Amino acid sequence: MDMKKALGILLILLIAGAVGYYFLNKSGNLKGGETGEVIDPLNAVYKAEGGIFSMENGTAKEKVNSMSGEAAEVKIFGQPVFGDLNQDGKEEAAVIISYKNKKGEAFYAAAAVRDKNSQETKGTNALILGEGVVPKKILIEGGKILVSYEVKTKELTPVIIVGRFRVEETELRPSN
Repeated sequence: MDMKKALGILLILLIAGAVGYYFLNKSGNLKGGETGEVIDPLNAVYKAEGGIFSMENGTAKEKVNSMSGEAAEVKIFGQPVFGDLNQDGKEEAAVIISYKNKKGEAFYAAAAVRDKNSQETKGTNALILGEGVVPKKILIEGGKILVSYEVKTKELTPVIIVGRFRVEETELRPSN
């Protein structure tokens, strides 16, 4: 085999590998349970700040008006995590949502679950972590969502807090 053919074959293999890698990672935020249903937390409808907003690829489709009437930018912060939140043997997802307006940025915890009837992805209500917090990590452990985040005391000393949440039906609730 001459050098040109070998380089041509190598180039084709590299391109095929890159295309395969792209498509595998593009669908990396979709997750199937044991029965193959897909949960897609980046394309779900969530409730926060008195409004309902629809995410498309992790960002609200439109600027969201908060209760104050100001426009806000809403998006998924970081990557979703997956695990069983309601002991049904199927995976759900947990996300951190960023809600940003003129006054600042607030962060919320939310979950994406399957609708019992349609099996489509449905976002839960979003519970506030706080304004001025710095999210550190989100995980699902023992059927609960754990979110660690940093806050500053009055003395500006950083403190790490862990918020715990559970899903009841399609509602997110604080947990202990």
